Order: sequence, then structure tokens, then C-alpha cells
Amino acid sequence: LNLPDKPKGRDRASAFSPLDISDLLREPIEETPWVVPGYLARGTLTLLAGPPKSGKSTLAYHLIKSIANGENFLGCAITKGKVLLLGLEEHRRDITTRLRYLGSEELNGKVKVEFGPLPFTERVLKEMVSHIKAEEIDVVVVDTVHVWWGLDDENSAGEVLRIGGILLNTVRQTQAAWLCLAHTRKSGGE
Repeated sequence: LNLPDKPKGRDRASAFSPLDISDLLREPIEETPWVVPGYLARGTLTLLAGPPKSGKSTLAYHLIKSIANGENFLGCAITKGKVLLLGLEEHRRDITTRLRYLGSEELNGKVKVEFGPLPFTERVLKEMVSHIKAEEIDVVVVDTVHVWWGLDDENSAGEVLRIGGILLNTVRQTQAAWLCLAHTRKSGGE
């Protein structure tokens, strides 16, 4: 195997040092830092998947507005914060129209937008982590994750897991809540 000698992101003395469950259970209970209770938490990746044209983007844009303005969303009190939208699938014109419809003046200074295409590279991910930390972004919305990844075969579990692991590591570095939109298959299946 071609693996690096030193694992990335490990802050323990040894790369492999399992904890006894008794040590783990003595640690204080860590509260989940919810942005949308039960659905969207800081430092995690949440996938919103459904068939094309089923309303994922519409739902996400209303969520963006609610987070930016600190408004309730679908009856839930949410945490107010700054949002970064990666509008990677829709045309810039359509994204702008959606934001205007939601009342874009209310979103000034609270929502940043990056338009596609955006390469899924180590350099871009590092730049994103720096930007998200510097701007104190609380939520990142990726519309859609499959467009960003640009995988040749989305049905390859190994490829999806490899790329997904890279994205998950990025999410954890930012400590923002990430909502990634994805299409389910267009045709039926077992």
C-alpha cells in the first residue's frame, strides 16, 4: 500500500492508540451544536437527496434566508449565522433570481455566493477552509455535490467514499454545518 507515514489530523502521540470505553465515558458529554435542531449541526455534513426538480434547491434557499436572518424554519428555532452558497449547478442568472425573490437586501453581508464551475482540488479546499474560518461562516450549502465532485462513475462506491472522505475532512476543519444537495437516480431501482 502507498500510505503516508504520518496520518493527517491526528493530535495524539501515537497514530494508533485506542481509548478504553471507561476513559471515553468519563469525558464530559458534548452537546451537539445544532443550527437546525435534529438536521444540521456544526462540523457535520448533511446530505439532502431527492429526484431532480423535487424542490431541494428551493428548500435550501429558504433555509439560507432563515439562517441569515435568524428566523424560524419549518417551525424550528434555528441559530442565526453567515452562509456560503456554492451555486455549482444552476446558471448564475437563476441563482440571482432566487436570491432576489427571497429579499436579497436582507441578506447583504450575511450570504456569500461562489458560482460554478469550482474545481474539487486540494488547493480550492484549503482556500475554502481559510475563507470559512476568516469570514466566520456558519453554514455552507453545496448545490449540488455531484456537479462539484465531477466523478466519472457516481455508482463506484470506492470513488464516492474516497472523494467523500476528503470532503468530510474539510467539513471538520471548518467547523461549519455543511448541507450538500444531491440527486437520486432518475429511474427506479431496487
